[in-house]
Amino acid sequence: MSEVNIKVKNLNLEIPLLQSNRIFEKSRNFASDLIGSTKIIGDKKNDVQSKILDNLTFTINTGDVVALLGHNGSGKTSLLRLLCGIYEKTSGTLEINGSISPHLGMSSNINQDLTGYDNIKVFWLLMNKSLPLEKLISDIEEHTELGEFLHLPLKIYSSGMEARFLFSISTFIKTDILLSDEQLSAGDYFFQEKAKLLLKRFYENNKIKVFASHNMQFVKENCNKALVMKKGRGIFFDDIDEAVKFYKSQEYIVY
Repeated sequence: MSEVNIKVKNLNLEIPLLQSNRIFEKSRNFASDLIGSTKIIGDKKNDVQSKILDNLTFTINTGDVVALLGHNGSGKTSLLRLLCGIYEKTSGTLEINGSISPHLGMSSNINQDLTGYDNIKVFWLLMNKSLPLEKLISDIEEHTELGEFLHLPLKIYSSGMEARFLFSISTFIKTDILLSDEQLSAGDYFFQEKAKLLLKRFYENNKIKVFASHNMQFVKENCNKALVMKKGRGIFFDDIDEAVKFYKSQEYIVY
């Protein structure tokens, strides 16, 4: 089997903020407050671009479990969306070797009007048929412990039930690379204990996992590396303990 990896070099992402000839100078400070750490860029047409990711360079190899660390607005979710193809890079190079399972924003991955069972079937059809459907259903029944709720529409599920449902699907559908935005650290204490067992089994496949999370305990227990981000830039990429230490330091705050 070929090597699974993610290679990023001098990667930039700019997204249109305003595309008109309306007077913008008076609202520039207000817009800056709205978009937080991103940069506002005017082009020749007076269109306004927001620079979301700024000259990122890193490589993630088979066996790496990487945490994306950074304050809100640092670019973590945007990077995940770019990696899974929701956004298209503006410049730089992005090479991904391996299949991807995105777990970004629970509501975007499911149909709230369908039952749990019907959503399982949709995931099976669209993402990966690596397991027989009957086996997938049986495994999700066991690990979600949602019982009769799987016969009901997801729109009546609580946020915790929904988290359990999406987590189980994402771990049982086999892909090379898992991308997740906070969701794998959701759920109550008892589900968290079960999630640890699922993650351990998932890790044994020796692929790649990338998590964006503010939960330091979760990332220290589950990740071996971290990319620390600020203002759309990757400012530190190292062993998880060293990265967390840097992220909590005054050096990160004043960077």
